[in-house]
Amino acid sequence: MHLEENVIQGFPVAFIPAGSSKISILYSVLVRQRALSKEEYDFWKELQKTTENLGSLFDPLPYQVKGNLRSEGSPSVEVLGMFSGGSVQEKRLFISTGDVPFHLKNFPRPFCQIDTVCFNKNPAGDPRCRLGMEDMSGSESLLELLGQGGPPWGFTISTPDCVDCRTQGGVLTRPDFWR
Repeated sequence: MHLEENVIQGFPVAFIPAGSSKISILYSVLVRQRALSKEEYDFWKELQKTTENLGSLFDPLPYQVKGNLRSEGSPSVEVLGMFSGGSVQEKRLFISTGDVPFHLKNFPRPFCQIDTVCFNKNPAGDPRCRLGMEDMSGSESLLELLGQGGPPWGFTISTPDCVDCRTQGGVLTRPDFWR
């Protein structure tokens, strides 16, 4: 296959396991790309070969990878390394839950129980309405207010671990780059 441009396509940038809460609403990743010379690419590829696969009968034999650095005091001494320069391009990507295939989306955790509490007369006779205000312990967290387009008549609740990202190390302060 001959390319008309030097382009890498379909290469994984990050791995997120299926069902991860990272992709439950909106995920952001900053991708940085740097162009390499053929010499630099070959150096890093050879270094990878000699350091990643060690111990198997079929692995390549270890050997000295040569870069473009030399010892200032003793030019005959081998030095490991590659000096290069260039520009870096970067792009921030936003991935919403709508962009993720259904089978990879975040599903509620199995231990999360979601209940509906009614505080006014339920105008639609919603079958989710199983609890009254007197059934709440006070430790629940609000998920959703019910009764859109009219007076609210209830809300859905769950435990803080299921609703509040701060219990799992999240923060409420938006980063500067967030849209």
